Amino acid sequence: MDDNLNLAEIDFNNVDIEAPALQIFAFQNEQFRRMMMFAAQFAAAELMAMEGDDDLEIEGLDPENLGDWWVPVTVIINEYHTLGDPCFKLHFRMSRNVCELLVASVRAHLESKGRIQVERTPLQDVMLMIVWLLATPDTFRSVSLRFGVNPGTLYYFYTVYYYVIEALREMAPEYISWPDAAERERIKARFERASGFPGVIGSIDGTHIDIPAPVQNAAQYRNRHHRHSINVQAVVDDSLTVRHIHVGEVGSMNDNRVFRRSRLFRDLLSGPPGEFINEDEHLVGDGAYTQSDFMMIPFANNGHLTPAQRNYNRRLSQCRVRVENSFGRAKGKWRRLFFLHARKPEVIIDHITASFVLHNFVIRHGVPLLDEELGRPIGNNEILGNEGFDDGGEDNEQEDLRELIDGANAKILKRSWTSLYYYVIEALREMAPEYISWPDAAERERIKARFERASGFPGVIGSIDGTHIDIPAPVQNAAQYRNRHHRHSINVQAVVDDSLTVRHIHVGEVGSMNDNRVFRRSRLFRDLLSGPPGEFINEDEHLVGDGAYTQSDFMMIPFANNGHLTPAQRNYNRRLSQCRVRVENSFGRAKGKWRRLFFLHARKPEVIIDHITASFVLHNFVIRHGVPLLDVSQLCLNMIVNNNCCSRSHNRVIVVIQEELGRPIGNNEILGNEGFDDGGEDNEQEDLRELIDGANAKILKRSWTSCFWRTL
Repeated sequence: MDDNLNLAEIDFNNVDIEAPALQIFAFQNEQFRRMMMFAAQFAAAELMAMEGDDDLEIEGLDPENLGDWWVPVTVIINEYHTLGDPCFKLHFRMSRNVCELLVASVRAHLESKGRIQVERTPLQDVMLMIVWLLATPDTFRSVSLRFGVNPGTLYYFYTVYYYVIEALREMAPEYISWPDAAERERIKARFERASGFPGVIGSIDGTHIDIPAPVQNAAQYRNRHHRHSINVQAVVDDSLTVRHIHVGEVGSMNDNRVFRRSRLFRDLLSGPPGEFINEDEHLVGDGAYTQSDFMMIPFANNGHLTPAQRNYNRRLSQCRVRVENSFGRAKGKWRRLFFLHARKPEVIIDHITASFVLHNFVIRHGVPLLDEELGRPIGNNEILGNEGFDDGGEDNEQEDLRELIDGANAKILKRSWTSLYYYVIEALREMAPEYISWPDAAERERIKARFERASGFPGVIGSIDGTHIDIPAPVQNAAQYRNRHHRHSINVQAVVDDSLTVRHIHVGEVGSMNDNRVFRRSRLFRDLLSGPPGEFINEDEHLVGDGAYTQSDFMMIPFANNGHLTPAQRNYNRRLSQCRVRVENSFGRAKGKWRRLFFLHARKPEVIIDHITASFVLHNFVIRHGVPLLDVSQLCLNMIVNNNCCSRSHNRVIVVIQEELGRPIGNNEILGNEGFDDGGEDNEQEDLRELIDGANAKILKRSWTSCFWRTL
């Protein structure tokens, strides 16, 4: 972030929220925000009423003919409230009592701001969804299924969701506060009793929250790990409670500069004596910070440290590790902090601040720390959590033991689920030979005919390309897994036919390896090069790839566009591209349906390979058993077949179909398992149904969106 930018710094006591986009956001009129909330509630009410209002019409759409585009799952939300405490903690990251306190606190805040007029859904149910969303990387679609709500209701919850997140951010001064003089004395005593290091009132460090690449100034947000992120700085006390947070700086900014740009630095440097820090008090940080009167850092280890210096570093590290523990606990409980899929600065900052407010809320209300989280054995009768390193009395021993045992039972239950999950994944991987198979001679003839009929390019039996599946940085040889986008990944190569079915897959190569080398290392290359004649490929057959591959007897690639292509060469490239795009479509469809392929949070190579293979087995399974390219509903079929729609509606249907196909629709064309085939009269009606219904789902979605924004 450039120093010359005119940043707006919003004072939320000990919460620094800084970003240029917040200049308007921070000073919005309260009356205007309340009006927007009423408008959103009104729009949501109209959307939810579509299922039951026979007179409601939106741009000629009849709700009675919506079909089964969405069938709500019957879920009794009250069952979540009655879960046993260990199970409730496993799902919602806090005990049921703490959750009830959270609901009461949020309700009191919203009522004080005048934002709750009518509770269409109990706030405790909405809070369960919000906590679930913050604690997991689930999508809104999966949450709607889990809580038994339809998309209209979920859209309403999304609006409320943002306002509750904003409410949590506004509650930050209450839960993220700088300690006063008396409290600092207690913190110093506990730090010194635990580590022998005197005068410590807090541990400071920064952490990165990954975000998508911003549209503007993306390079400034790229951190040293080559990912786009927001740098979050926090000061943590001995109980892992966050005492100050500074949010909003770009990922490329180092920790020391973030600290010097924060309001805390100015308060410590020039605040009233004794209000923020005394002469014998200081923070502890790592070597990224600069030594000062209020900042202690370790000696640089040049291999010649004295015993006294090594002892100093060890004791300082015992204090400083608390901020690392706090970041680990916060990200472990509120897993949205691993990656925030948002682009607006104010939304990102609100989500980060709300997550740390929840982090402090849970600690304040007595959730204990396990010894493995603490990083050391638990002492006799020791109560962890609110009391930091203090020893508790006998009265708390039984309660502490119960919490530890419940946490262990929750972990055992999680391991049982994990074992079952991997058992199914392994079974799907073993089914790969049945569902991912190379076509025989007769099937290759049919594939060639369909490709040639669609594009005019003869002899094509498949389209080949590679895609990257992002993974965490491996412990060993991490540099080899870094791809050209500076992310760690596995390179997956696939051959796809005209129906998007994967015919061959090669999994396991590192992300730094280019597509041509991956192909030459695959078994398919050896089979095509030296396999029995006619078993894998004939003389008049070939694959089509992009310019990353090498031209050969069985591989056709486009002419390099040097600006001097002949008309014949341009025509050749165009027709080849019409075939080659099928592999891109297949990757897009596979990742769109099986979204674990966007990022596999696993480190063992065999686990990664099993997950990728299982996902493509499911991809082929769905195609083989007749799921069409476009989704299914009923409305537009009745409109067109029965001539109950105007020409404008008919044109909108055709446009949406062509958008999804990426090409014009042929006469009597059958889409789905038959790829590019032309169907007869028996298939014409079924084909029309599939095409039109998929388009109608998009039209209905657009109508809802238009209704919402017109209401606003």
